[in-house]
Amino acid sequence: MTPHRIDIDDLVKKCQSTLINSIPHPIAYQDKVKLENNTLPPSLGKTPLNIYALWVRTEEEPQWKLMYIGQRSAKQGWNRVKQHLFSTPKGTQSKLLQVRMMVESGAEMGVTSLLVEPDSMRLSIEEELINLNSKLSTDLPWNDKARAKSGKKRKA
Repeated sequence: MTPHRIDIDDLVKKCQSTLINSIPHPIAYQDKVKLENNTLPPSLGKTPLNIYALWVRTEEEPQWKLMYIGQRSAKQGWNRVKQHLFSTPKGTQSKLLQVRMMVESGAEMGVTSLLVEPDSMRLSIEEELINLNSKLSTDLPWNDKARAKSGKKRKA
């Protein structure tokens, strides 16, 4: 029997375009000391998402830099983004420490997101997007754990 090959390249390309080629929505921090006192801008949090990207830009580097790609079920997507940006429950891993360092240094955080359906496809798409956007050792600096899990090694 000849195996049938199903290719998700077109879907990954569409996701890449939506997540990576979109302009990030800036996150305004009113309180840069107690990040938990901040909220998402009104333009975010209304539509479901299950894959998201965290971005940073500084005065020295005004172009947005992609720092992290993550996923969470569509029901919990925005809650997970808020955990990275504002407050993390004990025992939960997030990028809050890295975000705090960026915000305290004067950098601006941004978010892009997308919804992949069915929701179960988010894991495969996230992995493909991480691989696609990790060509150099300086790419996706906050995604080390996901990259190690996928077996993808950074190229110097």
